[in-house]
Amino acid sequence: MDGLFQIIPDISYLRQWQLALPIIISQILIPLASFSFFCRCGQVPFHWGLGIFYTLLHGILTALTISFHITGILLLLSEILLLSAVGLLFQSFLAPGSKWAATPKNLAGPNTSESMPPVWQRTFMERPARTSAFYASVLAISITSLCRGIAQWASFGSFHLIMTNTFLVYISDTVRELLNLLLFLLISRIILKHFLRQLHIPGHTELALLTIPVFFISLVEQTIQNTIYGSTVVVDTRDNLIFPVINHTEMLFLQIFACACLFFTLVAYQKIMASFYAWQSLQRFQQQVREQKTYIQESQLRYQQTQAFRHDIKNHLTVLAELLKADNSRQAYEYLIRLEESLSQLSAPVQTGNAAVDALLGSKLSTAKQKKISVRCQLAIPKHSSVHDYDWCIVLANAIDNALAACDYLPEENRFLHISGKKKGNFYLLLIENSCRPGIKQLPKDGIGLSNIRSVMEKQNGTIHNQVSDGVYRLELLFLLQPFTTEN
Repeated sequence: MDGLFQIIPDISYLRQWQLALPIIISQILIPLASFSFFCRCGQVPFHWGLGIFYTLLHGILTALTISFHITGILLLLSEILLLSAVGLLFQSFLAPGSKWAATPKNLAGPNTSESMPPVWQRTFMERPARTSAFYASVLAISITSLCRGIAQWASFGSFHLIMTNTFLVYISDTVRELLNLLLFLLISRIILKHFLRQLHIPGHTELALLTIPVFFISLVEQTIQNTIYGSTVVVDTRDNLIFPVINHTEMLFLQIFACACLFFTLVAYQKIMASFYAWQSLQRFQQQVREQKTYIQESQLRYQQTQAFRHDIKNHLTVLAELLKADNSRQAYEYLIRLEESLSQLSAPVQTGNAAVDALLGSKLSTAKQKKISVRCQLAIPKHSSVHDYDWCIVLANAIDNALAACDYLPEENRFLHISGKKKGNFYLLLIENSCRPGIKQLPKDGIGLSNIRSVMEKQNGTIHNQVSDGVYRLELLFLLQPFTTEN
C-alpha cells in the first residue's frame, strides 16, 4: 500500500567493510585528532601511547552512553571531562623522573651536560602547561560537535539522492565520517595557526570568557543532533522522507552561523588578550620608569656626596698630616677609620657588577632593614649577557616587593630575605627565598608582580618555579643566557 510506512534499516552495515570504515574513522581517527589538537593547545608533544589510551577510553564512553541513553549536556560534559582527565594524566607523565620527560632540545646549549645541578633540570622539566586542560578540552570537543553537526546536515540533506542508488547507500556512513574528519582537521588547523598564542596562557580568568560561549555552541549542536535529526529515518514506499521533517536551508544557515560564532568568539578573545598584553606592557613600562627614577636619585645623591668628599679631602689630609707631625698616631688611626666609613658610604651597599641593579638593591634592601628583615645577598649579575638591565630590575624589584609584603605578617625575629645567583655555562639561576606565614599550604594566585616576572622570563626563554613549604617561599628563575650582541 502506498500509505504504508516503514522504518528503513541502515543497510550500509550489511557489508563488513561498510561496518568497519565508519567505526574506524569515528571511534579511532577523530578521537586521535581531537587528542592531538588538545596537545597542540597545551604545547606538549603528542605521544601515541596516551593517544591510543584516550581512544580506548573514548570508545568505552561511547558504548556506555549508548547503553544508558546518555545525551545532551551529560554526554557533552562526559566527553570534556574524559579528555581533561587524560590530559592531566599526560602532564603527570611529563613530570620529573618520568621516561616521557625530556629537556627541550632547543634549550640545550653547548655547555650543558649531565652534571648540571638537579634543581636546574627540575626547573626545566616542571615548565607548566600553557593552558588549562579543561579549557582546551572544551574547545576540542566543541570543534568535534560542530563538525559532526555539519556532516549530519549533509547526510540528511542528500538523503533522497542516496536512496536512489544502492552503492551510495553502502558508502554513505563512510563519506559522512570522512567529511566529519576533514572538517575537524581544517577547522583545528585554522585555529592553531591563528589563535594558538592566546590559547596557552596559564592562570588567566580571561579563558573563562572563551569557554562559556564555546561550550554553549557545543550544547546547541548536541541538541540539534539529538532532537531535530535523531537516529531514525521514516520513509514511505515511494522513498519520500517523512520523519524527521527538516528545513535544510535553515539548518545550513544555523550550522554556518555556529561555525562563525566559534571564530568570532576566538577573535574576541584574541582582542581581549591583546588588551591584556598592552596593559601588562604598560605596567612594566611604568615600573621601569619608577626604577630608573630610583636609580637616578641614588646616583645624584652619591654624586653630591662624592663632590662634598672631594671638596673636603684637602682638609682631611691636612688634619692627618698635623696629627702625624705631632706624633699622635692613635688619633690619626681613628681619624682614618672615620674617613674610611665616610668613603664607604659613597659606594653602593651591594656590589653585583651591574650599576642599575646595585642602585635598586641598595634602595630595596635598605627598606628591608628598616622593617627589621634579616637580609643576605650574594648576587653577581653576568656581564655581557642578552638580559637587559630593565629585565633584571623588573624581576628583582617585583620579587623583593612580594617578599617584603609577605614578611609584614610575621614577627620581627622570623623575618628573612635571601637572594643568590649562580652561573653555569649558558644558564643563570636566580634564587629568592623569604619567610611567610607558616599556615600557607598552597601558592597564591599570580598578582601583578609575579605576572611581570613571568613576562620577563617568557621573553628571555627562561623558566620560573615557585613553591611554599614550612613558612618559606622559594622562587627559582632560570635564565638561558645568549651571547651579547648589539641587537640584544
